[in-house]
Amino acid sequence: MLQAAAAVLDFLPVPGLDGYGVVEPWLSAGTRRQVEPFAPFGLPAVFACLWIPEVDAVFRNGVDAVVGALGISWQEVSHGARYFRFREGEPRNVLIPR
Repeated sequence: MLQAAAAVLDFLPVPGLDGYGVVEPWLSAGTRRQVEPFAPFGLPAVFACLWIPEVDAVFRNGVDAVVGALGISWQEVSHGARYFRFREGEPRNVLIPR
């Protein structure tokens, strides 16, 4: 789930992220020059936008779509989340049906 979220973030066509690098060759030289100074602020701006509930909902739906397309069940996501919180100790009695 975390990897899917990172991939969705990275593919956004925002200056400073890899998604912008995909669309950048098709932009005019003038547009690229105008956008270039904002590249260092791209990722912080995206994170700031994720504080807006409507934007966060769209982002989460995108991550859910990626996770679903990969065939990852919500039981597996939950199991991974439990292991991610390693400071709480290993989860007990966690079975993932196959």
